[in-house]
Amino acid sequence: MIARTTNLILLITISLVYATINEPVQATESKTWINLCIEHNEKYKTTLTFPYLDPQGGNLKVLVNNQQLDGCDSAVLPVNIKQVNWLRLINHDLAKRIDKTIILQGVQTENELTVSEIILLPEKSSKINKKPLTSLPINRNLVPDFSFLPFGSEQRASVEHNGDSIVLFCNMGDKHAGLKMHIRNARLPQGIKPHLSLNYRSTQAFSISISDALRNQNENPLHIKDLKVAQHLRQKKINIPYPKIDSKTEISWSLHCPSGEAQFTLASLQLEAPPSKKETIRGIWVWEPNAWINTPHRLLKKIKSANAKEVYISIPVNLITNKIPKQNALATFINNAFMENISVWAVEGDPHAVIKDQRTIFIQRAKIYAAYNSRIKKESRLKGIQYDIEPYLMPGYALDESLWITAYVQTVTALSQASSLPIDIVIPFWWNKQQLQGKYFLDKLAPYIERVTVMNYRTDTNQLRKFAEPFLTWGDNQKRKIRIAIELGLIKDELRWHYQSSDSGQLWLLQIKNQYLLLLLNTARINPYGKQYKLVRSSTALGKNISFYNDLDKLLHILPELENNWMPYRFYDGLSLHGL
Repeated sequence: MIARTTNLILLITISLVYATINEPVQATESKTWINLCIEHNEKYKTTLTFPYLDPQGGNLKVLVNNQQLDGCDSAVLPVNIKQVNWLRLINHDLAKRIDKTIILQGVQTENELTVSEIILLPEKSSKINKKPLTSLPINRNLVPDFSFLPFGSEQRASVEHNGDSIVLFCNMGDKHAGLKMHIRNARLPQGIKPHLSLNYRSTQAFSISISDALRNQNENPLHIKDLKVAQHLRQKKINIPYPKIDSKTEISWSLHCPSGEAQFTLASLQLEAPPSKKETIRGIWVWEPNAWINTPHRLLKKIKSANAKEVYISIPVNLITNKIPKQNALATFINNAFMENISVWAVEGDPHAVIKDQRTIFIQRAKIYAAYNSRIKKESRLKGIQYDIEPYLMPGYALDESLWITAYVQTVTALSQASSLPIDIVIPFWWNKQQLQGKYFLDKLAPYIERVTVMNYRTDTNQLRKFAEPFLTWGDNQKRKIRIAIELGLIKDELRWHYQSSDSGQLWLLQIKNQYLLLLLNTARINPYGKQYKLVRSSTALGKNISFYNDLDKLLHILPELENNWMPYRFYDGLSLHGL
């Protein structure tokens, strides 16, 4: 299971003019031809080959050598072929959004450069680039994270910090005064409606209000509760009037002073939501079939030590006999797991499943699993089939994402119709806004699946909450289970090479007919056909930001808070751990 380390950061679309390279030039030692070929004659000697597939079976190849190839769209470059280090076709949208800065992320070995990401950064402008809002955490005291701002024309309000609590002092006066509290760029959770819970002491009666972005701008907070005198710590639960506020904007609260001298101690303020269930199920992946075939007792021990109640296993099948060669071993393993209250799922993880002429193989495999279940006793049956199909790993995906997403939906639909077993699909967190024909693509899959497992591969608590939330909201709306997957396997650090627009550079932006491409050379040169970008610095993308590898203690430390945030969602179905 592989997850992209970052999604492309969108830029303001700009208009760029590119020169089309179509000048006929004779091949020489100092010139390199780039040939875009649908069909390639093997008689030609090719130095570099870059294949690009499409889900309908097309196979576009980029062939780099010292001559022009017949029947191909070709371009000639005034560089020696030994200078070519890397090449990538890109779609029109990305090409038109490239401005002054490009970052390539990947791994450089002695013989090869592998680029996993092309990242675009927004350029500085006079306009303020607003940071995306994050969701306020649930069931956690927010006071230590608050920014506080006393208000009032008479300056009769002041605040002091006392550990994790604060004390608001109000002097006597008739004019409005109090304390504003907020966490910058934070909004209320989506998909659930927690209430507000306060623990406080006060010498006089106070009141509390809430403001969304518009109310804050107009200085028109919404009164939500009067808070009575409390000589000792008192807990107060307050319903939030959701219809009267925009919960998708930044939220703040205000405490309002009485007219007389008073003191208010706020020990805690938190959003509370009861869990939808008392217990969630943990799952793990086992990709090596030998684990359940040759060492099943050891595997069960490992599953139990992880407190897992689900396991996803890879199962070899025979496509000629339409049977599982190790059927007896499988039945015994599932039966033993059943006795330990552990369910077993078959996992299929191959992006080729979306290729039209290969889809039938995976449909056949689904039918084999269904046939196995139909002739075996209940205690030895598979719970379902999990499809870890990641089409974005296929060369060519970035050229036309909608084409591949369409093929993905068609594949999952066909697999669902081929078998009565429940289906769980595994998708990356950055598919949270993936559209298909103007609609969210998961909406089209909801009738065919039982569950979505989200590869939420990050280690920062705020990011884990942020990336899970849209799927949990969708699951509650569509009544589909949502599992959150966390990575524990080794993720190596990758380098980021930062390129900026320059008079000469190693990274060139080119166009051949209607196809754009990025070309990386070993040395900085002037691009006669378009823009060039010069390497200005490098940085490191840390694997520890993606995986809890060798840091299980950190995961165990933050898990209670994460599940406090996820368990109130009715269709949250637990955690799956990858790479354990």
